[in-house]
Amino acid sequence: MANINSLGRHVLAELYGCTFEALDDTEKVKSYMIKAAISAGAEVRESVFH
Repeated sequence: MANINSLGRHVLAELYGCTFEALDDTEKVKSYMIKAAISAGAEVRESVFH
């Protein structure tokens, strides 16, 4: 099997038990996700939320 270099990771999250208002605030969700990634030791170079 070939050794494949990764250019990054994509995260797909299913969030439940959250209010609509909490999930509708894209900037707040983005901020939490980036803080969590940095806390986990990741280097965040770009983020895209849709």
